[in-house]
Amino acid sequence: MPDAISRSRRRAEITRAAIRAFARGGYDGTTLADIAQAAGVSQPRISQIYGNKENAFLEAHAQAAETLTQMIQARATPPFSAERMLAGYFDVVSQDPDSMMVIFRAFTSASAVPRIGVDVRQVLGEVVDIVINGAGGTYADALDFLGRCFTIYHVLAADLPGHVEESEHFAGVLEELRRGRDETPTD
Repeated sequence: MPDAISRSRRRAEITRAAIRAFARGGYDGTTLADIAQAAGVSQPRISQIYGNKENAFLEAHAQAAETLTQMIQARATPPFSAERMLAGYFDVVSQDPDSMMVIFRAFTSASAVPRIGVDVRQVLGEVVDIVINGAGGTYADALDFLGRCFTIYHVLAADLPGHVEESEHFAGVLEELRRGRDETPTD
């Protein structure tokens, strides 16, 4: 039994390394060799575990998506509150930015790789279900929540928080993203 636990733990560590590699390079820009290097194992070992890059990405995306859905599910209590739901989303952004980037990278690969597209649509459906059935929101609430989430993906991809000084507007955009729709601006 301990061997099974250690194998399972090691696979989870390798999947975390795959998340880091895919967060940096995306689906197209990451190789099994990149994952092997990030995990500190040989490329044949990565091939043995996943078979191919698509399977590695799908497992990395599944783990990232589970992190996301668990965090927002934990905040999903009626009545719907955009502020509370976004707080859960920002928990993931701050605690696990690599997972968030893998989710973003999945969106950018969804139309080119059919199995990734299937997974992306499944996660979207889960998030909408959490907003509507878990948090008591409406389709309009789900659309607003997803819109803010997609904007956050783009903000992360552009490293906007690290370049606030490049535009007089970036700080204001970041502040509005952090504020839920049901929170009244202070100015």
